[in-house]
Amino acid sequence: TPAAGDSSLASPGTPPASREGAAYAEPSWEEVILALVARAVATVQPRLHEGDRMDIREYVKVKTVPGGARDECDYIHGVMCRKNLAHKSMPADIDKPRVLILRDGLEYESAAAGRLSSLETLHEQELPYTAILVTKILSLDPDLILVGGNVSRQAKQLLLKAGKAVVPGVKPSVLERVSRLTGALILPSTNHVDKVRAEEALGEAGVFYVRGAVVPDGDGIGKPRHGVRDRQVLMVLDGCPPELGATIVLRGGPKALLKQVKAIVRWALFVARNLRLETSFLFDEGGDVPLLTGAAAAGAASAGLRASASLAAAAMTNAAAAAAVVSSSSASSASSSS
Repeated sequence: TPAAGDSSLASPGTPPASREGAAYAEPSWEEVILALVARAVATVQPRLHEGDRMDIREYVKVKTVPGGARDECDYIHGVMCRKNLAHKSMPADIDKPRVLILRDGLEYESAAAGRLSSLETLHEQELPYTAILVTKILSLDPDLILVGGNVSRQAKQLLLKAGKAVVPGVKPSVLERVSRLTGALILPSTNHVDKVRAEEALGEAGVFYVRGAVVPDGDGIGKPRHGVRDRQVLMVLDGCPPELGATIVLRGGPKALLKQVKAIVRWALFVARNLRLETSFLFDEGGDVPLLTGAAAAGAASAGLRASASLAAAAMTNAAAAAAVVSSSSASSASSSS
C-alpha cells in the first residue's frame, strides 16, 4: 500500500529506482497508451442487463496529473479525485475501508434560520445536535465517510476522535462512481443514517489512501509560485471489482500535453471496445475470422490501436490548425476595424 503523502503516483511499470541505470529507456506514449487501453477493454464489462451503457468510456475515467514521467502512468481499479481529508490527523491510509456516502452536508441546520438569535444559544444547540448526528454515523462503524457538502468543525473533531476519515465537498459524479464501485448507498442526508442497516448502507474497497503529487509550477493547488514546486492532493479508492470500472492516470508532461494524450486515450478506448464487440458479433453469426496467436495476435491488436491513436492525433492536429486559422482571422479583423 502506498504511503500517505508520497510525492509520486504508483507505477505499474518500471520502478523509479531502475531509472538510474544507463540502459533504462522510458516507454513511448504509444506503448503506454496501448497497454492502458488493452487492460481497460479486457477488464471493464458494462452490466447491460442492469441498464449500463455500451460505451466503456462511461466507466473508465481518464485523469491527468502534470509532471512526472511516462512510466508513472497508472491503472486504478477504482476512483481517483483531487480531494483531501477534512483534518490532517485523520487516517490517510486504510486497508479494506468500509465506505459511507452522504450526499448532503454534516452540519447543524438551525430551525431559527432567517431570524435573529443569540450566538450563544445557537452554539448550545449545535453541540448536542452534532453529537447525535455523529453517534448515528458511528453506529454503522464506517472507516471512510464521503460527504457531498460541508462538515462542521464540531463534527470533524468528534469523528477525528473516533478515528474516522472524512472527505468533504465531494462532487455528485464522484459519489455516484464510488457508489457503483464499492456498493455503498448514497444517503440523502444524516436523517437517513439510522433508517438503514450497516450491510445495506456501507460499501467496501481494497484500499484507501491520500497522497501529494509534485506537479510543474502553476499546475497544482493555489496560485502559481515561480521557482517553487507545486503539488496536487489526490484521494484514491483502489481494489474495487475490476469489471465495474477503472481510472487511468496519465503523467509524463505538462498539462497541455496530457490533455491531448487524454483525448487520444478516450478515442482509443472507444475504438478498441467496438472492435472487440464487432469481432464477438462476427463469431456469433458464424463468421470465419483468421485466428492469430502469440506475436501475430499481439502485433495485430497493437496495429489496430496504433491506427486509432494515429487517427485521433491527426484529428486533434487538424482541429488545432483550424483554431489557429480562426484566431488569426479574428485578430486580422480586429486590427482592420480599429
